Amino acid sequence: MANISSSNSQGVRVPKLRFPGFEGEWEVHKLSDITSFIRTRNQASKRQFISTENMKQNCSGIEPYIDDDIVDGIAFEVGDILIANIRPYLKKAWLASFSGICSADVLTIHPINISSAFLYSAISRDCFFTYVMSGVKGSKMPRGDKNHIMDFRLAIPSIKEQEKIAEFVQKVNERIEKQRQLVETLKSYKRGVSTALLTRKLRLDKSYTSHTNEWNKKYLGDIFSERIEKATGNERLLAVTISSGVQDRTNLDLKDNSSDDKKNYRVVHIGDLAYNTMRMWQGACGVSEFDGIVSPAYTVLYVTDSSENFAPFWGYYFKETFMLQTFQRNSQGLTSDTWNLKYEKFAHISVYAPPFQEQLQIAGFLDRISDKIVANEDILNTLVKYKRGLLSLLFI
Repeated sequence: MANISSSNSQGVRVPKLRFPGFEGEWEVHKLSDITSFIRTRNQASKRQFISTENMKQNCSGIEPYIDDDIVDGIAFEVGDILIANIRPYLKKAWLASFSGICSADVLTIHPINISSAFLYSAISRDCFFTYVMSGVKGSKMPRGDKNHIMDFRLAIPSIKEQEKIAEFVQKVNERIEKQRQLVETLKSYKRGVSTALLTRKLRLDKSYTSHTNEWNKKYLGDIFSERIEKATGNERLLAVTISSGVQDRTNLDLKDNSSDDKKNYRVVHIGDLAYNTMRMWQGACGVSEFDGIVSPAYTVLYVTDSSENFAPFWGYYFKETFMLQTFQRNSQGLTSDTWNLKYEKFAHISVYAPPFQEQLQIAGFLDRISDKIVANEDILNTLVKYKRGLLSLLFI
């Protein structure tokens, strides 16, 4: 990391953290003083095209596309800054690393006498997007107001200090991106090896070749029974998510729509498998690590014979694409918004079940990969928080 010194100055426009060798106050400018809106339309076909849909928050992995149906767009060049200007993308910006055209839903600004990388880092802070949101106009298609955005005030140092700060922030961005790629690689590996294991294309133990170690066809009703125990009202409230399985609802950023009267809520014990009756076909299920309750919209299952079946194995099994498709086919309802998979239909779904020991091995192997992913996601989140704090100290 760079050698950054702290500033003890009071009442002057200097950042809290500063690289050695730089002195003097920063000058305050409106965005309109140091940038200009690009309004030039370009009709060149097959140029790389950017729209709000393929902009990402950090934008290091943005992927343009070429569309033969695109007849024109706003031209941008390397170093220009693109700001998404329609909900729900209003907190997204990108520093162009290639030339192309963008849709009208993207504001394109060209830096003037200022480092593009410094300016991009400066407006990547929460304070800028909070300012943008304060000037949003429109109800059906809310958009940021261009004049309001160009009135944003920004403190700016000398060009050499801008370049030093931008270089340092870029190194932090590169570290974050490497961590992000590692997480994605681990997730991709997990998806691939999970599918291979659960379709028997890969076996963890080469001794699984005899007839006694074959996977046998069973009905899910033979493996799981429905838990119909009702709540007393004082239990922990749980939620079942697609991405994280069963979670303590208080740890999630969710609005509490639960009923005050919870007598019809379903009890969940540690090791139970709970699923969202209307979202099972999307993977909204998981094995619970908590005792608690869920709303009547969920189905709660327990393994009938724990000496023959291991719930965490089936938690992975139910996330596979072929199973999600099976759950979808067996869900009832006229539209996808009303599809539901009751236990009665769930119980009649047939699967191929491996021997108990192989279930343990597969679940344990996938658990270790999952733990590795969680550990590296924690590192990624720490790096992102570090960058957020760093920007608040390096900029005014």
